[in-house]
Amino acid sequence: MSKNVGLIKIKGKVGDLSFYQRKGENLVRMASAIEKSRIMKDPAYKRTRENMAEFGASARIGKSFRNCFGIFAKRFGGENYIGRITGLMREIISNGSGRRGERVFEVVANKEILEGFEFNPNDKLQNFFSPPFTLTANAARNELTLNVPVFDTDMWMSAPEAATHFSLICIASVLSDFAGTGVKKKYEPAEPLLNELSAYQISAAIETSGLTTAPVSLTAVLPGAPVMTGNVGLLAAVGIEFYQEINGEMFILATDNALKIIKVL
Repeated sequence: MSKNVGLIKIKGKVGDLSFYQRKGENLVRMASAIEKSRIMKDPAYKRTRENMAEFGASARIGKSFRNCFGIFAKRFGGENYIGRITGLMREIISNGSGRRGERVFEVVANKEILEGFEFNPNDKLQNFFSPPFTLTANAARNELTLNVPVFDTDMWMSAPEAATHFSLICIASVLSDFAGTGVKKKYEPAEPLLNELSAYQISAAIETSGLTTAPVSLTAVLPGAPVMTGNVGLLAAVGIEFYQEINGEMFILATDNALKIIKVL
């Protein structure tokens, strides 16, 4: 792979060279000699088409996964978090039943792949917050409750140097199973009305040091009391965000916040 360092920035194909941008850099590579129409029709490229279909599905479902967490996905996501999420979706599809290129995506059956996922591997939840807590859903799986007993912040927390306060976040999000449908086998959610439903509750700001906290109880209630089915999973996540108090006003730190999927229910 070569870099284009000239003054003229080119995008697209020129002769045997293909010019493109990635992460703000202008790059150039040899253009493929294989026509797209051949890849899509030639029996010799059947495996390539299958891989393309499942990679596209992984990206599609990965976007749905990110939508489950709304603003929190971007706020807490580390470098290349989109690629990491797409990789998880690809792993789940690889475990699915069916023919290559059409394998189903099942959430609860593959919960061990999603449980423990840190949105930013450099800012893990346990790096900042380590007291015992419970995270439980009601029988209908449309309410999620985080309970944290009394704890000493000096013993159970490691806050960023600039932080004066923190808040805990309880997030409940619904991700549907997906399957290829229609003539083109485009992946669609099995439960479109439930997919991407989410709710959260954030605690009041708590001082980061020199404090024995009161118990914290947060409940995230999905809107409309939806009736959950076996074709969806409830993504149960806990986050922590830090603030700096200046003249009585709280400012969220741009870095050193964490979000983790604890359970899939």
